[in-house]
Amino acid sequence: MSTGKLTLYTPTLDDLWFRQRMLEDEETMSYNRAWGGTIPWPRERWASWYEHWIVHPEGKRFYRYLKDEDTGNFVGEIAYHLDEQGMCQADVIVFAPCRGQGYGRESLRLPCEAAGNTAWTFCMTIWRRTIRPLACSLARDSSWWRNGR
Repeated sequence: MSTGKLTLYTPTLDDLWFRQRMLEDEETMSYNRAWGGTIPWPRERWASWYEHWIVHPEGKRFYRYLKDEDTGNFVGEIAYHLDEQGMCQADVIVFAPCRGQGYGRESLRLPCEAAGNTAWTFCMTIWRRTIRPLACSLARDSSWWRNGR
């Protein structure tokens, strides 16, 4: 189990090799098996994706890597965006070789804190759609909950 603290890291265009590696890894993408599994993501697609998600998020998108402070290694990603109805769609993916090392709980806390004013919507979306007990526990434990959202 890792004792390292996770931080959010804004990837550079050259850092997108890690996202490509995750998207093309069968074990990491096993949750996506019903929709095709792995996702080919050639370098030619990186620049437009980067422009949309990192350079010009327009207050509607957020994307960061999860980085272990102790090792300096990328261990996953978090992202959220507002859909056409204003609902927050979110994902937290821990790279398969890094799973089972204690990154899950912290990786859910970070996007709640990063979401700022949209944190309530973000965490409640997670709660309703995926892992109700853990997300609810995280929300109650976080500072924005204790400070009146």
